[in-house]
Amino acid sequence: MPLLLIATACAQPTPGSGDDAGGGTGAGSLAADALVLRVVHVGGFVSAEMLASRLPLVSVYGDGRVVTEGPITLQYPGPALPNLQLQRISTADVEGLVERAVAAGVGAAPAGGYGRPPIADAPDTRFTVLTDDGPKVSEVYALAEARDGGSGLTAEQVSARKRLSGLLASLTDLPGTLGRDAVTAAGPYRATEVVAL
Repeated sequence: MPLLLIATACAQPTPGSGDDAGGGTGAGSLAADALVLRVVHVGGFVSAEMLASRLPLVSVYGDGRVVTEGPITLQYPGPALPNLQLQRISTADVEGLVERAVAAGVGAAPAGGYGRPPIADAPDTRFTVLTDDGPKVSEVYALAEARDGGSGLTAEQVSARKRLSGLLASLTDLPGTLGRDAVTAAGPYRATEVVAL
């Protein structure tokens, strides 16, 4: 039986839909469609089709669009397209999230790295933030699974992991992080293109 994987392309902002509509730029000098901040799981003991079709946990764009994956129903067969959700924040808040990511240590691993606890088959959590100096990346193995330290991790590694765990928590709860009035209600993400792999 052939395997069909679906990928969707990001819908472009419409006039009047963001703080910078018509201006063509997002936070600072970033273009509206610039990917400013992303968190994604990579690797782990999962099927090849899941590796190829895995979606980011959160993607933040220069114009304030925030794309996340919404809840998945238990119906069978499941929907052909993923349940992507779109929220919007101000470009000032985009800049604030970039500052928060840098302050959490994205792109600045401890001297001994983040450590590799003896946990089998866990994914890495990759954080990417676009700064004035270019993209900065941190990749941490078993971030959720080794949340409380131990397993041979140094105090510095545990502290760095906790900062990144806190960053992820703040990005996946933007109303709690920025305030409810600063974030639009989540709505369906509209793809402009669909690609089958």
